[in-house]
Amino acid sequence: MLDHLPQYIDPLHLVEKRAVLKGQIPISDFDRLADILHSNAGSANVELAFSREGRLAVVTGRIEVTLALTCQNCLDAVSVVIDCAIKLAIVASIEQANNLPEAYEPLLFDGNENLLLKDIIEDEILLYLPIFPKHEHRCFCFTSNK
Repeated sequence: MLDHLPQYIDPLHLVEKRAVLKGQIPISDFDRLADILHSNAGSANVELAFSREGRLAVVTGRIEVTLALTCQNCLDAVSVVIDCAIKLAIVASIEQANNLPEAYEPLLFDGNENLLLKDIIEDEILLYLPIFPKHEHRCFCFTSNK
């Protein structure tokens, strides 16, 4: 098991090694999240296991991160905890992705270039973000003069 995360990965090579990656990625490294973050402090905790399930090369694991997003009601920071399980199957084509069992999401990899690990993690985080981040309590009230 690696206690640090590499920047680039060859997922098929890691599957053959039955590798486990565990570590942290700074939130400030996630470029596509930058516009919706109230603050980019902190890190995402990542644990990924690469293995085979039958004929499928798979990546399973978990991402845990607390993001400071902007509340869409009051525009102050709202803390959003994301704790998501990952279950990806490595595929080389859209056709293979379309034929995956329902339990898996595709990870497109043609074997030619290594993948940027932070992009895979950021993709998963983006899927779990709330559409309308807001505080659980009433943080903003409209007043009416009717």
